[in-house]
Amino acid sequence: MGRFKYIPLFWTSLGVFLFTFKFYFITSYIGSLWSNFFFIFGILSFIFSFYVKGSQVVLPFAGVLRYIYVFYLLWSVLVIVRASVEGAPIEWNMLIYQPDYFWQYWIPFILLFGIRYLNFKDVKCILILSMLVGMFYIILNWEEIFFTSHLNLYNSFIAEEVRKGQVASYFILPAGIILLCQKFYSNKLVVFTILLFLLGSVNAALYARRSTLFFYFFFLLSGLLIYVKKENLVKLLWGILVIIGICLILMSSFDWESYLVLLLDKLDKNTRSGVEMAFYKDMSWMDWIIGRGMTGTYYCWEVSDIDRLNRLVIETGYLNIILKGGIFLLLPYVFFCIKSFFLGYFKSKNMLTKGMGVYCLAYVFFLYPSGTPEFNLSWVILWISILYCNTSSIRYMSDEQIRNKYF
Repeated sequence: MGRFKYIPLFWTSLGVFLFTFKFYFITSYIGSLWSNFFFIFGILSFIFSFYVKGSQVVLPFAGVLRYIYVFYLLWSVLVIVRASVEGAPIEWNMLIYQPDYFWQYWIPFILLFGIRYLNFKDVKCILILSMLVGMFYIILNWEEIFFTSHLNLYNSFIAEEVRKGQVASYFILPAGIILLCQKFYSNKLVVFTILLFLLGSVNAALYARRSTLFFYFFFLLSGLLIYVKKENLVKLLWGILVIIGICLILMSSFDWESYLVLLLDKLDKNTRSGVEMAFYKDMSWMDWIIGRGMTGTYYCWEVSDIDRLNRLVIETGYLNIILKGGIFLLLPYVFFCIKSFFLGYFKSKNMLTKGMGVYCLAYVFFLYPSGTPEFNLSWVILWISILYCNTSSIRYMSDEQIRNKYF
């Protein structure tokens, strides 16, 4: 196996990237045969990452946190198992091919590799590749994305229209970690990431994807605030001013009010109140505690003609986690994220774990607008961040030590 047995995280990242690439990008452009090739290769790569690690299992964390982690893993498996005996009839094509069902529950298991085999530098090349795919998606769909006069409040709910406003974000948003840990990346990569986030923000705004727009701006503003006292702040501010100036020049050539009419229409509307009320009405007290399993549904009377009365998903992130695994699945996840933020940001001597702590906090905030766990690169980075923030030997390293070991 050579050196490959020492980099299981690379294979994990490659696997989830190819899966995301297949589901959100490739299917739109090539036939199902080649599309399935990317899916199979991605899943095999993910499984291979556990093989190259070897048989030794390293339980992460210490004390009570370790028991909570083990409980979370076991409960995640139970959520999958319950799909065969409860909820909607199993549709294996849906479970296997979609990122928010079967495979996403296995991502937290990568922490069993042990901190030694989870070197963050093994993710960098996949992270850059993911950003490039997001950029190329916007370029390939440039005309349709930036000429959206055909959109209105009704057809903006059609799945194909929703996808065009969100697809790029699945590839770009994982790079939020670059903005939060920019001290360890080159200035060129940081500037490229900022430009790509701004481009993605415009894409999300034109399609009125409010939650996606929130994600973009959270990482942009957090990255700026974390480094507000650093020497490169002046250069960063000048760069932002230049970008804003260019945007203003471009905006002067277009009727931007008509472009953003959809976003302005939806800005003060609660488009989820109907499904949330249906969810509250259909869930019993036991469902709130243990959920309804991976294929659990809820009865909803306020759905479009193309949707089903028994819905498998609710767009509000924390409610969707409760639907599948109940409070038993939600609380450990929130606890991990909040504790990681506290330790990473307030009890750290380096900017890597500070940035990772903010990354963990972001996914607590994201639980309302969306933030449903998926089999994607963001979910991988989140769990790596959780482990790093809860490892004292990493938190107490200096920036120079971090750079030498992980970058």
